[in-house]
Amino acid sequence: MHGSGQDAILELQTFYRPLRDRWCYLLGEFVKIGCQCGATISDATDYIAHKAHLTPDQEIYGVWDGVDGEVIDRVASGELTVKDAYMVSRRIMSSPTRTMWQCFECGRLYIDGPDGELHCFVPENDETEKRILRARDSK
Repeated sequence: MHGSGQDAILELQTFYRPLRDRWCYLLGEFVKIGCQCGATISDATDYIAHKAHLTPDQEIYGVWDGVDGEVIDRVASGELTVKDAYMVSRRIMSSPTRTMWQCFECGRLYIDGPDGELHCFVPENDETEKRILRARDSK
């Protein structure tokens, strides 16, 4: 909590385990993670409230500059069609992102690290929000 003398809501206790050593598997875009609390985190569809895409702050300005230079400027000059601009924009915006999931039961966050490993962050206490990744207007 900000101002409480604590630096983060989550303990920085991280479990560095390769995906192959976690109860986690990837089949195409379908992911299931066996949380340490016993719950299963499923990623089998789009628009799910327990999944988010993390873009590091060190990458965000490059994303914005890429959209400006590789999409907006090129569409304006006629070098790129609008249809192609959609795909180029998506490629630029998704390239630096990593996926993260939250367990609705215990609140643990599982984040794909830059090293390709799945990292687990444990909530500080039981009152920690267990649906922190959902959209602001979703219930």
